[in-house]
Amino acid sequence: MSVASTKAYYSQIAAGKLTALFIADTLRTLSQPEIRTEMLDLEALPDKISEVLDREDEIAACATEVAPRSRYWAVTGSGTNYLAALEIRIKLSELCYKSIPVDFTEDKKHIDLSTEPLTLVIANDVPPALLGDVQKEIAIFKAHNGRPVVFATRGPEAETFAADAEHVISLPKIGSGLAF
Repeated sequence: MSVASTKAYYSQIAAGKLTALFIADTLRTLSQPEIRTEMLDLEALPDKISEVLDREDEIAACATEVAPRSRYWAVTGSGTNYLAALEIRIKLSELCYKSIPVDFTEDKKHIDLSTEPLTLVIANDVPPALLGDVQKEIAIFKAHNGRPVVFATRGPEAETFAADAEHVISLPKIGSGLAF
């Protein structure tokens, strides 16, 4: 038995993206400029990760403030953010020796809101048409005396969640937004 490393997880994401771009090129479902943009976005990821790591003190201060006050934790995300939520849940469970539920943000059936949990909401690069729905769900977490900490794209998206979130960790925009 083994636990997959975070490096392996991100390597699989990069390999999947490269495979998708190869198939898109072969089938001509993306133009050469679109493929080039996607490749540049992929190459920019190390710098984006460094941007987040440079904010370690801010993130640590948030964790120090909210984590010790919260006995129960949960992680949510939708779409591709759900996959990130699954990975985060695994890492938190390993590091904190806690059983941490994960669910789709709009579903919540695996999260006991009566426990007033610290809920990490992964809401990075949410499609504009869904921002209001995610904001409504964050308000529900807050209404149940939860402590939603939202990870969202820097700028207007992050500002959308600020009123109802305990904290918003703003992240750099990832990619051009082309869907595969």
